[in-house]
Amino acid sequence: MPQTTVENETAAPKAVSERAPLSPEHRRVMGVLSVIGTVLAGLIIFAMYPGGISPDGVFQVRQIRGEVPYNDWQPVSMTWTWHQLTNIFGTVTALLWAQVLFGWVCALLTSYVLLKISRRTWVAALGLFMLFMPNMVNILGVFYKDVHLALALYLAVLMMFLVLLQPKGRWVWAAVAFGSLVYAALVRKNSAVAVLPIVAVFVLWFLRARGSRVRAELIKVGVISVLATGIVGGTVLAADKALATATGATQNSQFTQVFIDDIVFGMPEEAIFAADAPQAEKDRIMFARETCKKREEQEGREIIWDAYWNCYGLGVNGAYTEVEDPDAVVTLWKATVPHHLGDYAKYRTKTTWRFLTHTSSVAAAPVRGDQVDLPPTHPKARDIHSGYVYSAAYGFMPFMFLGITALAACIVGAVVSLRTRTRSLGACAVFTSVILYVLTYFPTAPADLYRYSYWPFAGAMFGWLLIAASRRHTRRLRCEKQRPMVKRSRTVVHDSADTSQ
Repeated sequence: MPQTTVENETAAPKAVSERAPLSPEHRRVMGVLSVIGTVLAGLIIFAMYPGGISPDGVFQVRQIRGEVPYNDWQPVSMTWTWHQLTNIFGTVTALLWAQVLFGWVCALLTSYVLLKISRRTWVAALGLFMLFMPNMVNILGVFYKDVHLALALYLAVLMMFLVLLQPKGRWVWAAVAFGSLVYAALVRKNSAVAVLPIVAVFVLWFLRARGSRVRAELIKVGVISVLATGIVGGTVLAADKALATATGATQNSQFTQVFIDDIVFGMPEEAIFAADAPQAEKDRIMFARETCKKREEQEGREIIWDAYWNCYGLGVNGAYTEVEDPDAVVTLWKATVPHHLGDYAKYRTKTTWRFLTHTSSVAAAPVRGDQVDLPPTHPKARDIHSGYVYSAAYGFMPFMFLGITALAACIVGAVVSLRTRTRSLGACAVFTSVILYVLTYFPTAPADLYRYSYWPFAGAMFGWLLIAASRRHTRRLRCEKQRPMVKRSRTVVHDSADTSQ
């Protein structure tokens, strides 16, 4: 007759995937972090209001007010965006709100991504670093194109992770990432190479979200990545030309500023004299060399770059204008640099090392002047903000403001992100983006301003947080596998083979 027995069966608990919805507890964590992030963003606006501004920013404000024509010395895309915000909100301070708002969005999305991967509150809390780290809040409220670059690249990276974590909205994330990458390249041309690893991983995860077997179709991933990069690049060129035409921006051949530095500081005097180039330009270069030497003696400092501003004599119509004969500069550069590559490499190694190991302008001073007047609305709050930044910059954490720190962190991070226990393809993409971006300063570094290292530090910190999150995720999966099997009872009904009465 049928018999009923009770058997013990073991079953392993199911591991939590990154795509799994957040638990109610974790949703409450995100709510708390949203409140904290909002408070931090509000404090930045309060301290920085009406915004930090540099001489370049002053010139952009004059363009916005119509006092001078649009000028491509600064990115026309940024000036145009600033102009539209000013028209809508009636004040140039609107850009401060926009920058901090985007910083706030990036910070909260960072916390969300880290929480989804790690399921750890402390990791997610560190995702707000853009709103509390001294080397982030120092210029988040300053009108720099480098801040725009960092926020745009960062937002694109976050969209890349949303494709992985929230694949249903992948077309929305792709549209936002596309716009962010285009804007990043518009505000800083040397960021073009920085988008390459971001695009590659974005395409990989996008195809995976569609159900493609990407490991078996790596050629397809590569082709689509190249096409996507080409589309981004083509859009950048088209948008740049369209904006220049629409605004009537003056063309100033700003690239000659780099060429002048190479000749003035990097080439031997006899090479300049012997070059087959216009004599007038040779005379200007020699005059610049002598002027820089005199300034070095007077000011007691070494001048190794920025000849346009320091000793060349600015442009033919003053600051932010084209030099008298840009073609002659190009001709002289071609007649000297290719024939003295050793001197060129030595000079550019020197400028790159200075750029990486020194820093200046870690925070912006208030602007008072006849052309643009932006005194701080809350001077005590600005002093506290500046004190927080400067005490870290020159007291407790000076290394957090040196480009070499960010570069070293990314090189090590790229290696660590490929290890089994800490593997994170996304982190590797971020680290690689930073490394490529920093390398573009070898032939172009014009100064040791901290703003050039803003994206490298943002990327480095995010990358290492991703590694921490990935490690927590890997450890959680390992613990789930090693955890003792959960016993449960199962009732089984079966027929007995006993036919006895």
